[in-house]
Amino acid sequence: MKVKPLQWITKNWQSLLLILTTIVILSYNVIATYVSSVQKLSVETKIDVMLALLAAYALNVAIKLNAFEDFKEIHLPKPRKNSSEFTNETYKFIDSLENGMQDEAIELNNRHDSMATLLRLIDSADKTYDAMNYYLGGWKTGMKEFFEANLGAIQRGVRIRRCFILREEFRSSELVTQLLDEMEKQTKLGMQIFFVPETELQRIPYYRKTPLRGTGLYDGKILSYDTSIVRHSETPVGIRITWNEKEVKDKNPFPHLFSSGVVKSYPKDKNELTEWLGVKS
Repeated sequence: MKVKPLQWITKNWQSLLLILTTIVILSYNVIATYVSSVQKLSVETKIDVMLALLAAYALNVAIKLNAFEDFKEIHLPKPRKNSSEFTNETYKFIDSLENGMQDEAIELNNRHDSMATLLRLIDSADKTYDAMNYYLGGWKTGMKEFFEANLGAIQRGVRIRRCFILREEFRSSELVTQLLDEMEKQTKLGMQIFFVPETELQRIPYYRKTPLRGTGLYDGKILSYDTSIVRHSETPVGIRITWNEKEVKDKNPFPHLFSSGVVKSYPKDKNELTEWLGVKS
């Protein structure tokens, strides 16, 4: 990396000052040799000046070394004592988080950490939250706390849009009622509800290139998406959270979903939903 002159001077001003002072002393004595009215600097004076500069230089170096010790204390790894399964797993978790913070993305691979992180994400949302859900149940069980956090976000003025991806098993008599009740309930609570049959997603070019999973977008800046091995789960087992601008842009499915023309709104398009579900009017 090219260093600018000003940056070099700022970092090396002590050395530069020593060099300039030496040049000035030598130049002064040369001038004094030819100008009789100018008295030469004595050897003792020159030594005193150089010693004073060297002392200042040494003090500055000591300050820098002390600052480095403080830096090491804060940032460099400390010896890991009292090793146990718990401490080892905790250290591994901390290491993964530190690496993720540098890469602007973190991955979690268990239900508890995933849920805790989703709660922090929705609690930190300021303006918008977009969600795409493959699952239907869980709002009263595994996803209950997250659902309540959604309601808290609405009270703070956060706009919530949720798109249900309709799977074939939703057509069963038991799930039809559950789906319609859930959509009705969430609409009344202030959420904007949308739906699209999973088979219709094949019309979206983006989906053919990038298969969609359970996804959330927070304030248009932070994206979370399901990385669970189990494709459809009531609660996420593994998730990836990214705030890397390029990854968010590449992985964000919502512009593609809502511009596709295949996503419908509830309750505006309720008749199309009930027809797809096979519900008799």
